Amino acid sequence: MLRKSFLTVVVLSVLLGSFSGLVLAEEAIPTASTVIVNRQAIAFEAYNIAGSNYFKLRDIAYVLNGTEKQFEVAFDNSMNAIALSSGRPYTPTNSEMAGISTASKVAAATSSNLYLDGRLLQFTAYNIAGSNFFRLRDLGDAIGFSVAFDAELNAIIIDTSKGSPLAPTFAKYDNVGNFTQGLARVWLNSKCGFVDLDIREITPLKYDTSEYLSNGFVKVCLDGKWGILNKTGQEIVPPRYDIIFDYAEGMVRVVINEVYGFVNESGQAIVTPKYQLAFDYQEGLALIQANNRIGFIDTKGTEVITPRYRSANSFSQGLARARLEELWGYIDKTGKEVIPFKYDLNDSFSEVDSIARIWSNGKVGYINLQGVEIVPPRYDDADIFYEDMARVWLNGRIGFVDTSGQEVIPPTKYDTIFNFREGLSRVKLGDKEGLIDRAGKEVVPLKYDTVDSIKIGEGIARVWLDGKLGYVNNKGIEIVPPKYDNADIFYEGMGRIWLADKCGFVDVTGKEVVPPKYDSASNFQEGMARVTIGEHIGYIDKTGREVISPTYSSGDYFYEGLARVSLNGKWGFVDKTGREVVAPKYDDADNFSNNRARVKIGDKWGYIDTTGKELIPRG
Repeated sequence: MLRKSFLTVVVLSVLLGSFSGLVLAEEAIPTASTVIVNRQAIAFEAYNIAGSNYFKLRDIAYVLNGTEKQFEVAFDNSMNAIALSSGRPYTPTNSEMAGISTASKVAAATSSNLYLDGRLLQFTAYNIAGSNFFRLRDLGDAIGFSVAFDAELNAIIIDTSKGSPLAPTFAKYDNVGNFTQGLARVWLNSKCGFVDLDIREITPLKYDTSEYLSNGFVKVCLDGKWGILNKTGQEIVPPRYDIIFDYAEGMVRVVINEVYGFVNESGQAIVTPKYQLAFDYQEGLALIQANNRIGFIDTKGTEVITPRYRSANSFSQGLARARLEELWGYIDKTGKEVIPFKYDLNDSFSEVDSIARIWSNGKVGYINLQGVEIVPPRYDDADIFYEDMARVWLNGRIGFVDTSGQEVIPPTKYDTIFNFREGLSRVKLGDKEGLIDRAGKEVVPLKYDTVDSIKIGEGIARVWLDGKLGYVNNKGIEIVPPKYDNADIFYEGMGRIWLADKCGFVDVTGKEVVPPKYDSASNFQEGMARVTIGEHIGYIDKTGREVISPTYSSGDYFYEGLARVSLNGKWGFVDKTGREVVAPKYDDADNFSNNRARVKIGDKWGYIDTTGKELIPRG
């Protein structure tokens, strides 16, 4: 009975000519081991280099031809690489099986590229006398045959009836998620865990479900109870809570039996669940409810404001709105009532302009942090401030006040007014619309049937007139007269336009960069837009140049410089030059995030990086 142990390193080579970039010379000594393939001894030209055995790739392909692990070898000019096709018959070149070598030779390291079914393989290789030699174990792992070493016989054993016992499976999981804060969820046999960017399983796959928290934390559920993992996957809070919320100011709310407490980022219970209700920490204090009254605790769990209020909100700008019996006022962080409790209702102070709305006797006004009513309650309704301007309503009309309380645009002129964007407001009088500036000047005359609000960051709005669409900019200039059948808002300085069911693009000057000629198009993202002609999809840049001609059956936006595309039911990725970084070969794929994309083979999922390398999961 043979005692078999796995061969630590065996390598094979390729008879496809020399590769450039030889950087290291080693002595190649003819191997002394017998090679047995499917119980038959076969003489190979093989060498021992630095303690490992190396074989020619074509020799192995020739010997395995006709077995269940056969593969074809070819040279792919487009990738300047060796391409292996698993399961296909091998085509001999009359260069195989040259016989055993008896003399040592010089081996030089080579960085040759080797692909299997379009997937890049990361193998060590040497060039010996014009041929390339690779490790057998690497190929066995990739193709799926087993490699073992019999010490008694001093023999390398190749068995094509067995899969490689060390074969790495990149598509291992039943499902995988996208990366968030450097972690991704993975599922196997109805259980989930987490992997890092190296696809290292940082937690056991034992949880029923999980959700991301902020700052790299994760909450996990097991048997109906929730716990917390930190950024390294350590279980800092075992699953024991009924509910866990998200972190705020380093603290997270937890619930057991419908009572609330708090846990910090170390997993320490700062407040054992005891309150009827609790809200997130804000400005160092958290609102809590006990005995149907509201108070506040600090980050040590101390009740700095005893529960006494009927209602309250979290602190904002150093003050909290609170209700004592029927009326509302404001308290500071010591519990002092700094603005009298005299209002029917009030807002929390805005973090942008430090102003809050106040209600009294059915009217609305505004107050500042010092308690000064910059606008006494006199309007029928009022909005919060946008760009230091707020809409106010009086007797069915709308106007604007500024943050000083001045009535900049009296509520007497327009039927409808929208909030300011980039210094302009959309207004309507009768059946026509235009745009006004902060002084009330009509920058765009009220002559259009409809006007969009200015798109933030782009400075352009759509206008409609007599069923056609055009564009105006934030200077009031009509850069494109209403002439298109449809038009979209601008993205990355480009706007989609339609005419007679064809789609094109205009730029911010109104120039028709891409005439309406495509059946459809996406908005620009990362400087590229997806375009369609018939059933084929390609990509254009902002000059209108077809970087990728419409050849694919489906495609998505660019993310991290790559876009997923499909052809013949398979998915791959292209870059912005049109190069297929990953040929369409996957059954499904998702967009890149954190330089990782999830891909599917059969019913299993795994990850690839932006070079197309398949990342092997590690326990």
